[in-house]
Amino acid sequence: MKKLIFILAVSLSLSGVSFGADPQGPIKRGETGAQTDQNQMQPDQEVGNSSGRVTPLGNAGKLFGDVVDVDPAKGTIGVRTTGGKISRIQLDREARGQLNNIKPGDQVLLDLAIEAKAVEPTDRAGASPDSQTDHGSGGASQPGEVQNGAGAITGKVVRYDSSQRVLEIETANGGVNRLELDEDRGAKLKNVQPGDRVTVTLTLKAKSVEPQK
Repeated sequence: MKKLIFILAVSLSLSGVSFGADPQGPIKRGETGAQTDQNQMQPDQEVGNSSGRVTPLGNAGKLFGDVVDVDPAKGTIGVRTTGGKISRIQLDREARGQLNNIKPGDQVLLDLAIEAKAVEPTDRAGASPDSQTDHGSGGASQPGEVQNGAGAITGKVVRYDSSQRVLEIETANGGVNRLELDEDRGAKLKNVQPGDRVTVTLTLKAKSVEPQK
């Protein structure tokens, strides 16, 4: 378990991103913890972008724990992990139907993804160009509860593809982070062009939720 936490922490720190969700869970005897997809999380992975080495920040690993509450209407699920913390995660729109078969007390495995929740010009956000900041939890938490967003990246826009909801940001170290925009944000984002300096607020979402027997 310590090895799993260490791997995920190192992967995210190398990309300059930190999150509030607790990517661990109660593993019983005879079970093994889910491993993150290291092929997706390798820093500075070459993917052919001429502006620099690109790090896709799509896959954020797995979250295993006990369900404490489910809200299918809002598409959210609260999961208590081995440390007693509650991670409250929102599911992607396509995956929200999976919550209809989930109830409190179930053990589940969430497949997590990193998405861009908000994009603002750096002068409006009050951040220095090419810096990396921490915006906190993004909202008030109950005792023992962890929010699902805690990171931000500030830098220069390299590429924006509105049809694919993809945004690439070059940071101070010359690396490029490739992000997928939140469904709602991707539809509303306008007037973003290469060369613009922006601050991107990040969030964790679940691409799927699977009951564990």
